[in-house]
Amino acid sequence: MGICPSIAPNLYIEETDKFRKYDKGIVHRLLCSTDRIMSFCIGIENFSSRPCLIRHSEKDYPLCHKTGDLHVIELAVSGNSFPVWVYQFAHEYCHHLIDGDMTGDLSGCIWFEESLCEASSIFNLTEISKQWKASTNPLEYNLANCFQSYADDLTTPRKSNKYFEGLLKSNNYFLITPQGLDYHRDLYNWIAVNLLLPLINENHSLWKIVRHIGDSRKWDSILCLLNHLVDTADFSYKNSVIKLRDSFI
Repeated sequence: MGICPSIAPNLYIEETDKFRKYDKGIVHRLLCSTDRIMSFCIGIENFSSRPCLIRHSEKDYPLCHKTGDLHVIELAVSGNSFPVWVYQFAHEYCHHLIDGDMTGDLSGCIWFEESLCEASSIFNLTEISKQWKASTNPLEYNLANCFQSYADDLTTPRKSNKYFEGLLKSNNYFLITPQGLDYHRDLYNWIAVNLLLPLINENHSLWKIVRHIGDSRKWDSILCLLNHLVDTADFSYKNSVIKLRDSFI
């Protein structure tokens, strides 16, 4: 592993040619912005979560895992693909903030965590776009639209899926806990866009649920998890969690 300079009190990024040549100033700003956005929403100090090392993924997809007290986020991105940096990092940083066991197995309510982290990707793309549109920095202002366009490209095709709509109406989605099944990325994406993001956009404090999920694999059903999240919610978002729970009933 190469040198891993700190870009924030809890964030370190490996210096490696595998990321290829990229604008470190912009990318590091984007990664730090993701922490600031999520920290504000969940009500913690910026950069106060456990140490996190960002590396290049040896696979063709991003992932997050633990090494002792350290979280390692591996990103499958290179160069100045700025929206992709945000999209991948915001997803894995959501796993980091939830701080479950990160064993990699598809069990319990990990599908809900995956859906929530997909929502984090789109949410952070949109929030960064808003912030940079209001920036007096010409570079940030000129790049702002690319983040929203990327979010729109992810969101629009996921809004209509008759198969998943049918599952929701019939309650058959309760049977789709991914134990022994393949990775249901399309399902996670649909839940993120159609169930989670509307409630999150209505009340950003709903992100506080990430502090109470724990190990999502230990929950036998989504209703058990959501009842727990209702019980642990404060006044700022309790009604939003109740709405979320009701959408699964």
